[in-house]
Amino acid sequence: MTEEAKEQVYTNKYIPATSTISSNVTSSSLDSLLEREKQNNKSDSWNKLDKTIKTQALHSFAETYGKEKSLSAKDIKTLKMFFSDCLKTNKLNKTKDVKYDKDARTVLSIPALAYNTTSHNFTLKNTDTKRVSTLKSLTPKRTLLVEDKIETEE
Repeated sequence: MTEEAKEQVYTNKYIPATSTISSNVTSSSLDSLLEREKQNNKSDSWNKLDKTIKTQALHSFAETYGKEKSLSAKDIKTLKMFFSDCLKTNKLNKTKDVKYDKDARTVLSIPALAYNTTSHNFTLKNTDTKRVSTLKSLTPKRTLLVEDKIETEE
């Protein structure tokens, strides 16, 4: 069996007959397919974006945020590092954490972002409302039955 025949058997074995992959895929059609896929991925919502795209968007937001708030270059650099750390620790992954414009592919704002002017640090405030304790939502204890038992025992 020749090398070509072995390769043909291998591809037929692992690619089902109902597959949409054609046998004569050219490099230009493959490039156009990949380009379309890349464009579709860029227009996704914030939580579906790739980590590198998120990093680029946050870094460009850091530049514009620094210019708006007239921060120094050192503070802008610390903001970029802060955003990188937040992505590593999964703090800016939810859609509600970041206001992102899909069409322009830019970060509009980060509602939880706070800047401490004395220590020159950035933090994320907890914007979630306080959760009610589960004990408060349970039914109250029946104190009447306990009092009745005490009275009957006497």
